[in-house]
Amino acid sequence: VLGNTITAIAREAPFSCIMVSSLTPCWGGVAVVVLGSLFVEAVAVEKLALGSVDTLGKAPTHGGLGTIIPCENASGMYSGVELVQGVSQTLTLIPRPGTPYARFGVGHGNVSSGQHVSLVFEGTGNLSWSGQFLGGCAALFISGDGHHTANAMQLLRGDPGPKNWSSPSTPAPDWVKDLVIYEIAPRGFTSPNGTGPDGMGSGTFASMTLKVPYLQQLGVTAVWLAGYCDANAHFFSIWSVYATERPDSIDSALGEAADLTALVSALHAAGIKVFLDVVTHGVTFSAGEYANRSKLMANPFLTEQPDFFFHESYDPPGKASGKWLMADYNYASPAFIKWWQTVWLTYVAEFDVDGFRLDGPNGLSYSAEVMAVWDNITSAAATGGKPIAVFGEMERYHFSEHDVKPTSTDLAANFQPPSDPSQCYQSTMLSCHDGGFDQAPGNYYGVKGSRARLGYSAVFSWYIPVLFSGDEANLDPVYLPALKKGCYSGGPPGGWLYGSQIQWSQLEEPPKAAMLRDSTRMLQIRRNESDVIHANACTSHVLRIPASTPEVEGNPQPIWVPYARFIPHEKAIVVVANPSNTSTLHLTLNISVASMGFASTTTFQVADLFNASSPTVTVSAAALAAYAVAVPEDGIEQGGLRILKITPLAAQ
Repeated sequence: VLGNTITAIAREAPFSCIMVSSLTPCWGGVAVVVLGSLFVEAVAVEKLALGSVDTLGKAPTHGGLGTIIPCENASGMYSGVELVQGVSQTLTLIPRPGTPYARFGVGHGNVSSGQHVSLVFEGTGNLSWSGQFLGGCAALFISGDGHHTANAMQLLRGDPGPKNWSSPSTPAPDWVKDLVIYEIAPRGFTSPNGTGPDGMGSGTFASMTLKVPYLQQLGVTAVWLAGYCDANAHFFSIWSVYATERPDSIDSALGEAADLTALVSALHAAGIKVFLDVVTHGVTFSAGEYANRSKLMANPFLTEQPDFFFHESYDPPGKASGKWLMADYNYASPAFIKWWQTVWLTYVAEFDVDGFRLDGPNGLSYSAEVMAVWDNITSAAATGGKPIAVFGEMERYHFSEHDVKPTSTDLAANFQPPSDPSQCYQSTMLSCHDGGFDQAPGNYYGVKGSRARLGYSAVFSWYIPVLFSGDEANLDPVYLPALKKGCYSGGPPGGWLYGSQIQWSQLEEPPKAAMLRDSTRMLQIRRNESDVIHANACTSHVLRIPASTPEVEGNPQPIWVPYARFIPHEKAIVVVANPSNTSTLHLTLNISVASMGFASTTTFQVADLFNASSPTVTVSAAALAAYAVAVPEDGIEQGGLRILKITPLAAQ
């Protein structure tokens, strides 16, 4: 219960430290790790006992230790029995009867790579694992989770450790290189009936279909549809796909299956791919509005398919101890796996979707278990003649939602084409729908009208740009009236960006319309120059462009170091950004044409693709080595960027 104080009193062993996980209450409660004799304050811990065979009194939950083992010299972030460096040891863990633990992990520390340690689990199934440490480990703990505990975490069930899902068995489709992903929260993206009778938005598949021409004109090439199946208001008091009730049933608030089919067909006709958002960890206890806590066990799916779920995550009734206060899927259940694969392959076959975005994985099951199933799904889709792309929120498959943060001011400094084909694609997310999480209303967009940020960091980079609806026009967020600040508890109005209601009338405002024109212009350039501006880093050529600027009062102006993307001997695109919203940036670029394969070329044509009024000029190779460019202030139309296309004209 939020606000409870738990006093931990050490038993016999002289504990030396305490650690409390730094999670907010919205993340399912904070679990306690006791390694000392002081008191700690925490939430959501039902029972705490110390000793080598004691547990927390319940089955493992995400983010909390299942067993705490005393240690005189705690040295790791998660410490328990200390492992002696260079000495082979066997550690036996005996769970309390009735707690069917099925996994454990290894924390951080100082054990040498290659040290042999046997980890013996005496409990249900008498499972065990024995092998060499991967290195960097000093202490053992049992946890209901463990996939965030670095590479040393070991799984039971015969798995020597989490698989490297950067190497999927099915490669990404070729069209991934041209992706520009646009996320849509469907209830607030359009408003055919205002905010709706429940204040959660009134958008439907049909009303979204009417916006397809807008998306086509904008130039995005994929829609991430963050809502389509039965869901409720479990989070922040508004409907969201993240509160899924049943993933295999279309939510009637959005329309019928035929309406979703029509939306996908319209997007495909406009050249736009479709990704569905998949909640990988579980379903809500409620099949109605979650605000009524008396309905915690109302979701009939839990009783219809009990083998699909971890029983300890919803038994006894009302004890919502699974991740996110939801019932978590059991990826060790063959019946669940068979059903789960059928669900998503049906969306591919019957609705013709092109891929999936995986929320998490962040439940009781390990990421390796979850991603293994998606490897099967992706392979089956390809075998069936419909290659799909899959990207995770926290885990890579073909790419990940958060591969690269759009914050670098020297993007090309460390560029190297990946040698591993599975690493060719990375994304960069400019605005995350979790902006404003647990916050009051505010503007949690990432672009905020910056042409420099949008162009330099995303559109012209070698990453897949991921936009949230509204980014393209710097729309001011207006939140759905039902949205609350508290993840589960309601409270005052909230600022979760997912819960914004797009105000399309703002496009009548000149600054918003100007930003939309510039975003469209950028994406048009990307499309026109797709032979050089694409997201396949393995086939990209990138050159860092040294630049200098006149000193102002003794200090140079801040520079985002320009870069060039080029095809050797054919052409180059030079990207120059000015993040200042108050002054023009004057730069002198040292463009080495020889470094781009133009050593024998003497004359070049230079065109500014972003500035429609800029004339095309003819220059020499020597002139490009000291090429002057002025970039207007950011935040105004055609400001913040200069996109120079350089093509050879004559050779020696």
